[in-house]
Amino acid sequence: MKKKIEITRLSDFRDRATDEVAIETSLTIYVNEQRLPPLICSPGDLKHLTVGHLATEGLIAKLSDIASLEVNEERGIAVVRTAVPESASSTPHKSPRVMNDLILRKDDVDFLMCCLQSRSGLFKETGCAHASALGIGRRMIYFSEDLGRLNAIDKAIGHLLLDLGNPADKVLLTTGRVSSRMVLKVARVGIPVIASKAAPTDRAVELARESNVTLLGFLRENRVNVYTNEDRVV
Repeated sequence: MKKKIEITRLSDFRDRATDEVAIETSLTIYVNEQRLPPLICSPGDLKHLTVGHLATEGLIAKLSDIASLEVNEERGIAVVRTAVPESASSTPHKSPRVMNDLILRKDDVDFLMCCLQSRSGLFKETGCAHASALGIGRRMIYFSEDLGRLNAIDKAIGHLLLDLGNPADKVLLTTGRVSSRMVLKVARVGIPVIASKAAPTDRAVELARESNVTLLGFLRENRVNVYTNEDRVV
């Protein structure tokens, strides 16, 4: 979401102009009456963001761990009760290991990244957003944009858990640099591949190797860097 504002533009001369800026909001999640740190995010898809954030931060292990969920998009508040209240008291730090035999075609990932970039309208219009997507083969099945790259990923994963179920045949794409936290989010829900047009950090590569996640970076037409588990890519 975006809105227009009046600005002063300075170049060889000074003039008044109209610019488009991204809208910022916040989401506060309460889990069993415990308040989590607010998320600074884009409006919309807050239910997906809530579920994705709980899963990727290790506060739930599966969707059925949520006993009840109420999201007030207007107020930016989500109230969650878990089936086992103690499960939300701490976040596990051990990296899970993703086990599956997915084989991925490089041409398909190229196509998905092109689709992701072509749909990134908020970034093109404001320069103030990250994008993420879920793909199967050459088909993009979900797209999200958000001010934060972690939020965009959480929205995609929330959609996966709420509406799709099976992570084993999915690829998660992102426009931002790949950090270890992003790899951990993907591994926790069992997605075997994360692909970005940007670079990973050293810890992201280490964690992807430990988690058996295939990590692709610098994804461009005709080339890609495969940092881990290259046997999944043909």
